[in-house]
Amino acid sequence: KKKLLKQNKNLLYKNKIIHKYPHCWRHKTKVFLRITPQWFINLDKKNLREKLIKNIKETNWIPKWGKTHMENMIKKRPNWCISRQRIWGVPITLFVNKKTLKIHPYTNKIIDKIIKIKELNIIK
Repeated sequence: KKKLLKQNKNLLYKNKIIHKYPHCWRHKTKVFLRITPQWFINLDKKNLREKLIKNIKETNWIPKWGKTHMENMIKKRPNWCISRQRIWGVPITLFVNKKTLKIHPYTNKIIDKIIKIKELNIIK
């Protein structure tokens, strides 16, 4: 393949590159990459980006630099991945049909019922 590219003068540049394996900056351990399905929010639908920026401006941030950081992130981000697999975080509660991958039409009602049962201390 390389020879063919060279012969046809389609090879623009050739060089060996040594790259570092990704590491967690906090724990100094290797990061293992997995390809998994993710959930994204389109920030340009229903004026979500503008609503987020408005709420960011109305919030009292501690530390103060968090406001600028979050506002810049929202302004530049095309879509927001809300399902990244981490040790920490808030689980996304959704009921999804395994065959169609569509969200159950009564997901919100089911979640509301679970919350009410939880508030009554029926389940822990």
